[in-house]
Amino acid sequence: MAGVTLSPAKSDRIYPGGKRAAACVSLDFDVTRESRAEANHKGTHLLLYCAERYGIPLTWAICGMTAEKDPEPFEAVMNAGGTYEIASHTYSHFRVDTATPAELEADTQRWRAVVGGLDPRTIIFPYNKMGNFETLKRLGFTNYRGEERRVGTPLVGNGFCNIPPVMYLSGRSGGTVETAKMFINLCIRYRSVFHLWSHPWNLSREGDPTRHSELVLSPIFAYLREKQDEGSLQLCTMSQLAQSMQNPEAGQPN
Repeated sequence: MAGVTLSPAKSDRIYPGGKRAAACVSLDFDVTRESRAEANHKGTHLLLYCAERYGIPLTWAICGMTAEKDPEPFEAVMNAGGTYEIASHTYSHFRVDTATPAELEADTQRWRAVVGGLDPRTIIFPYNKMGNFETLKRLGFTNYRGEERRVGTPLVGNGFCNIPPVMYLSGRSGGTVETAKMFINLCIRYRSVFHLWSHPWNLSREGDPTRHSELVLSPIFAYLREKQDEGSLQLCTMSQLAQSMQNPEAGQPN
């Protein structure tokens, strides 16, 4: 568990569905290198297939430039069924922390034009460079994925919910099924949130994203579904999770 901070105190928080633990999956839809375009295309479709197969909600953090340059997988995301959230990864994949308020506002408006005028609640910071929170709050954002990998309750403050990542899934640098199951069980034990994140192009391993999807992604999604079905956790999008954290009544079952 190198690189992951543990917050061992059990939380009294109630997550979506009235559950004591939750899980979310966020995906950075960006292609900053042309060599990753094909892997992004294949990985997006594999993620959509696996999510539909196991009923896994996904938070898609869309980079506007990538959506315009690689429209087919972007349209597949926008037209997919199931529970998906469209989050912002900015239009130009630029550093939000060093942008002026005017630059950030203009970039957000351009992003909204690409995604059909949606008003996102979740922002995924490019390069994990966080900042400009007052401007983001004014633009309607309420939550983000923090940089520190941590097992613990999401942090709420100043109008934002920081949903920390737990595990990074990559076909090249690791992320095994056994590791995922360990973290999922740990989050259930400590009434925390298992937050898995990746890029679609991360599924490519030795040029074969399909194999990595079959051997790693599908079993992880299957285990998440199993734990929801047995009542141990609730699968949700980042904005759904943030809403339950900022408004505890939103987490109660109907």
